[in-house]
Amino acid sequence: MTSLLQHLVKWSARAAVVAVIAAAGAGAAAEPILEWRFDGAASPGQWLGEFGVPGDGPRPPKYPDCAVDNRAMSFTGHEGAIIVKDHERGGFTNVRFGLGDTFGFETWVKFRTISKGQIAYVVGKGRHVQHGEEFGDDNQNYSVRFQGTGSGAQFGLLFTSEEPETGRRAWHRWWSDPSIPVTGWHHVALQFTFGKRDSLLAYIDGRPVTGQWSESGATDLPPVQDADDLVIGTGYARSEGSSFQGWLDNLAIYRDGFDPVEIEQRYTFVPPPPPVTPEMVPAGRVLVQISEQGVPEANGWPEEPQVTETYDEEVFGLFEVPHKYISTGVRADRANPSHVRASALVHFPAGKHRLLLRGRGTSRLFIDGTKVLETAPRPTDSGGHTPLSVQDEYLDLGPTFRFAPPGNRDAWCEYETAGGEHFVILETMLGNVIGKNKQRPELGETVAAISPEGSES
Repeated sequence: MTSLLQHLVKWSARAAVVAVIAAAGAGAAAEPILEWRFDGAASPGQWLGEFGVPGDGPRPPKYPDCAVDNRAMSFTGHEGAIIVKDHERGGFTNVRFGLGDTFGFETWVKFRTISKGQIAYVVGKGRHVQHGEEFGDDNQNYSVRFQGTGSGAQFGLLFTSEEPETGRRAWHRWWSDPSIPVTGWHHVALQFTFGKRDSLLAYIDGRPVTGQWSESGATDLPPVQDADDLVIGTGYARSEGSSFQGWLDNLAIYRDGFDPVEIEQRYTFVPPPPPVTPEMVPAGRVLVQISEQGVPEANGWPEEPQVTETYDEEVFGLFEVPHKYISTGVRADRANPSHVRASALVHFPAGKHRLLLRGRGTSRLFIDGTKVLETAPRPTDSGGHTPLSVQDEYLDLGPTFRFAPPGNRDAWCEYETAGGEHFVILETMLGNVIGKNKQRPELGETVAAISPEGSES
């Protein structure tokens, strides 16, 4: 019992672009009409603004089906995009889709950042203001976009329909129900036959996903077609808010649908080794690891944060991390957000105990590799005008229980064990992203605590 209390705090405690035309053997169910492999070869299409910077694409061992030297292309928002001209304006192939045509799209994607509510274009034909001709802004032949959700990004299709007899135009928007994680590489694919309202199929990491139509809903009407550009990496007005920031690889457009079996096989992921093991933890201490690298500027758990600093503590009770200094001895700011992990081997007595997790940033608690608790995301309203009545809803677990101070959230559960040593890991996010702004990187009162069976404290 003594060793347990030494670790768990009690309740009352504290570029070049690659666009290959119809490459034989590529594609799922058909050959692509356009394909960008981003492997360094010359290609049609041209950069608008700054050229993208080649970088590492999905590679083994995490992505074993990809080449060891696989490359991808970095997009920096509105500062750089790829333009493909329509065939009537000097383009090399017909990139329009009409009634009865099946539009197929796939790509690998890795986000640098995407804010909650932001809609970033990956690819779109039409609805561009700098095309030299007046097409209007309701001429979206097709577009594939991502919408930030705060912890991920939805995947969707947008196009404009046109009544053949009246010329009346309407918008049709579809978003996936699940979100793509904002960390790591992911594969997405989508197909839709114009004129068949129920034909849309979409996949995230090889698995089919559901979604919802909005605006004018699903339709059998044909899409608008004209000579406007096909643009990759940015959208309407080519502004920062509608531009993609991250990396793309193996982007392809088809005139056919996909074989679901082949799409499923596109994404193979092998998780990396555990970032911390019991053997790494000092005896009788709590190992704390800070990761400032490998943490995207987004509100979600990083896939593989890279540890940049370690130290040890006495208990799972944190209120600040050590100051950071550069080589000259001057204090420096930590990356925002950063990832903090605390780990220890803890002896539990036999019984059914109450566990508490508390933190300012979103936090989670694992015991022997199983997640047992997770707190809600950090609120974005920092105005301090919360009604006093919310105190009536504060978590209350006993007469000596310390209420969560402002800005902190907590969660609790019962945990039953036969007793013995367990490997406990507490993770929390330090800092937070709100659109283009950030919240201060503070731990607040980050605690993992226990109330042993039979105790009120």
